[in-house]
Amino acid sequence: MKNGDKKRFGMKKVIPVLLALFVALSALAGCGSGGAQTTTAAATTAQAATTAAAATTEAAAATTAAATTAGGAAAEATTTAAAAAEDQPVAAELAPLSLVYYIAATEQTDSATVQAAMDAYLTEKLNCTLTIVPIQSSEWNTKMPLIYSAGEQVDLAFDQANRGYYTNAANGVYHPLNDLFAQYGQGAAEQMEINTPGLIDAPKIGGVLYGVPCEKQTAQCEAWYFRKDIADEIGLDVETLVTLQDLEPYLLKIKETHPEMTPYYVSTGSGIHTEWATDAIKDNLTKYEELNGAVNLLLVDLEQDKVLNHYETEWDLDRYQTLKRWQDTGLINPDAATTTTGGGDIFRAGKTWLIGGGGAPTTLSSYQSGYGTDFYRWRATGPIMNTYQNTTALTCIPRTALDPARSMMLINLFHTDKEYVDMFNSGIEGKHHVTNADGKFELPPGASSKNDTGYAYGFETFFGNMFLNTLWYNEKEDRYTELREYNQAARKSKILGFYVDMANITTEYAAVEAVRTQYAPILKAGVSPDVAATLKEMNDKMYANGLQKVIDEAQRQYDEFIATVGKTE
Repeated sequence: MKNGDKKRFGMKKVIPVLLALFVALSALAGCGSGGAQTTTAAATTAQAATTAAAATTEAAAATTAAATTAGGAAAEATTTAAAAAEDQPVAAELAPLSLVYYIAATEQTDSATVQAAMDAYLTEKLNCTLTIVPIQSSEWNTKMPLIYSAGEQVDLAFDQANRGYYTNAANGVYHPLNDLFAQYGQGAAEQMEINTPGLIDAPKIGGVLYGVPCEKQTAQCEAWYFRKDIADEIGLDVETLVTLQDLEPYLLKIKETHPEMTPYYVSTGSGIHTEWATDAIKDNLTKYEELNGAVNLLLVDLEQDKVLNHYETEWDLDRYQTLKRWQDTGLINPDAATTTTGGGDIFRAGKTWLIGGGGAPTTLSSYQSGYGTDFYRWRATGPIMNTYQNTTALTCIPRTALDPARSMMLINLFHTDKEYVDMFNSGIEGKHHVTNADGKFELPPGASSKNDTGYAYGFETFFGNMFLNTLWYNEKEDRYTELREYNQAARKSKILGFYVDMANITTEYAAVEAVRTQYAPILKAGVSPDVAATLKEMNDKMYANGLQKVIDEAQRQYDEFIATVGKTE
């Protein structure tokens, strides 16, 4: 919508020194509370919301019990969302406010049209306007700290684990949201229970919520996609695959019957994932979990609650010895450690029979249409609902928000109001999309792509409730039903909510990662002359560059997490 010029939307400033004092006093008041507001707007909002909170509880009680079929679950989600959206405070009871939302995005050429429509809608719903301020993703980590330190008005802000969410929360940039979410986010909470069970726990830090996550795919999963005709030819049954080594007999058959193909193609940007199971852990596939914030380097032995270096486990030794055997027997391409040609290009050229990718429900159909062939899919990992997957799209309420209660009402609207979600994500009917006879969106006349319409943010997996979006003409009818079932069936991480904060070990972590990324391609390609010796050399160098300090800090944080939050059941 509008650029960062403060004059264009009357963005207020607060003297930085007073901001720092406010943050300090708020911290002393306790981090579990949404915070008492002293402004007239906040007081009015709180008073108006009292009746709405009770109404939302009644609506939730009246909602149909969880359905046993996917169709019933979808109907329940729609019914609950509609009820929650209607139970917002009456706009006339709320003081008028002009709020500001910072997002990581590129300005759209026709965003002003959508901005005006959304402001009219929000004025009717919550007696407020919401100016969307996009900042280029590449500039986000530079500009946002300056905006926060200057004390500028920010009522809602996008954030992610890898953009600074944990650091911002620790530095007092954000309001703690536990109380605010409980009072004004009931509709969002109900939607999450249906669409994304357990999601709200992922971004909590020591039990305290600082960002509300987007309802989308909550489970992380890596998969292999095998050409169906060839898999049938060699007798592959993906249901029998459990570990990496289970693939070996079929790779040998490919080498014998399809000499034009690389049985197991690896490049510097693709190949083996460190979380894939091997025979070494076949009897206890959930013994280890990788630590979010230090994936590919650290994991935790859940039986001993001990943080370990990935590359010192029997799991890694088994994995890389297997890959060396495959390289030695001609199952992996000889240039695996150096080639940058992706697996997709090799597959299209008919030089391999499998390709890696994510395990989300929609990936199979998109691969089949994109590559023009049928596949069998093996979900080689998970799906597991972990911290990282669910801290990639958060909406936070900064300390400089005019009225945190109203900000939370807006968050709730993003999770419950289909009309508003469609407007935010897909623009205006007749201008940026039209609704066809099947009730799906399609491009308006004269447009060959969404970019032609002037509004193509592609927000659905970053803000609010993805499941409320109207389907587009090229999307499967059961897209959201499949995704909901996928989320509901996923194994939940035993340490959901834990994320290693590298703030105290930034230098050491960077030095260790430099060593790891030097050796990892060699091990992954199977070209190491002696796997055990290479691992020892690699580990010695990582320890010389501070690995023990990294492990100790991660262990300290893990121990605190277990003591305060505990493991997920």
